[in-house]
Amino acid sequence: LALSVTAKWRMQPEGPPDELEKYAPGIEAHVEYTVYGSGDVVVDAQVTTDIALPPLPRVGFHMQLPRQQTQVTWHGRGPEECYPDRKAGSMIGIYSKTVSELHVPYIMPGECGGRADVEWATVSRPEGGAGILVSTARDTSPMQMNVSQYRKETLEKARHDHELKKDAFIHLHMDALHAGLGGDNSWTPATLAEYILHAGSTTRFSVRLRPLAANIGTDPDQVLSTAAV
Repeated sequence: LALSVTAKWRMQPEGPPDELEKYAPGIEAHVEYTVYGSGDVVVDAQVTTDIALPPLPRVGFHMQLPRQQTQVTWHGRGPEECYPDRKAGSMIGIYSKTVSELHVPYIMPGECGGRADVEWATVSRPEGGAGILVSTARDTSPMQMNVSQYRKETLEKARHDHELKKDAFIHLHMDALHAGLGGDNSWTPATLAEYILHAGSTTRFSVRLRPLAANIGTDPDQVLSTAAV
């Protein structure tokens, strides 16, 4: 038994509708939510970007979770932060950290603490408490994950780490595509060409969201044993 709901929208700059329709570049998203009787929700997304847009930082989704869900366990690269162009020294495995431990206190704050090639992750209350399981679905490749107790806007505005204020929610990003960081050498911050996300293409990805019962553990077979699809 399943129920499907489809949503479609387009994001573009403000202005007269007629002019925007003809000239303004934008991003169009087509998302289908399939809700199963087990409680699983499978999200199938198709995101199309206009070629006139500048390079993109990421393509994926963002969730706000209860702030009490501070324990993160994932199957992917780790244990320290890694990105598409910074992951050769990060091994695939199952790792667990608190949301606070995922934050990296750089001198000037910014988005940080990402983990590459993540197949599944749980964000839950401490000591085996209830939470949510997020995993790739329908042959989607492993994704880039970020879990933070700060809003992206807060990280962008702060000039020092002590100025950061924790949000009322935990913020989870799961990205099908994520740009590289660049700065591979000491004389230029430029990102290598293969890690730049150029606009003008369509990206399709699917994820599964599942309520996580308390005391489920971190064994992958146990965590994924009741997956609906």
